[in-house]
Amino acid sequence: MKQRLDNDRPLFLQVKEAIEEDILSGLLKPGEQIPSNSQLVAFFGINPVTVHKGVSLLLDDDIIFKKRGLGMFVSDQAPAIIRRRYQKSFRQDYVQPLTQRAATLGLAAQELHGLIDESLAEQAQGQTASSQSQSRSQTQAQHQSSTQHQPQSQHQTQPPPKPDASLSDSILKSTNANLRGDGNDY
Repeated sequence: MKQRLDNDRPLFLQVKEAIEEDILSGLLKPGEQIPSNSQLVAFFGINPVTVHKGVSLLLDDDIIFKKRGLGMFVSDQAPAIIRRRYQKSFRQDYVQPLTQRAATLGLAAQELHGLIDESLAEQAQGQTASSQSQSRSQTQAQHQSSTQHQPQSQHQTQPPPKPDASLSDSILKSTNANLRGDGNDY
């Protein structure tokens, strides 16, 4: 999760969206506790009132719910609510302007579909090429380590790369670092 907020949009909305992105990506699952307001304040380095306002919007939208004395948790319907809202926003922000521009250029629906299909295929090829490159690198590394003259038991395997840390993981790390006195100032 990105820790830096931009000054072009209200900070409370960015806090809300950061939590929503973790939910939508599956890093925060239904029933899991979200970071506390004080952890969010420490993580983002912003005013507690700003964090409270962003979290309140999540409560109002039934994305999260409170358990008295325990904290706030992701609701069961949160991913579906967020997905519906993001899809509606995507349609308004991207699809409608795209179709309007296509009409201006005289593109028929089939032509527009073809362009979209081509773009999706290019993205898939790029992702496939990236995956194949990573696979080749891992195979080469394994080959190099197997050609060394050491017993198999002495080889140490590399752990798979970790996915991006969730907001709550990042907050816990930065909070612990700050408590130890070795954290970065925001």
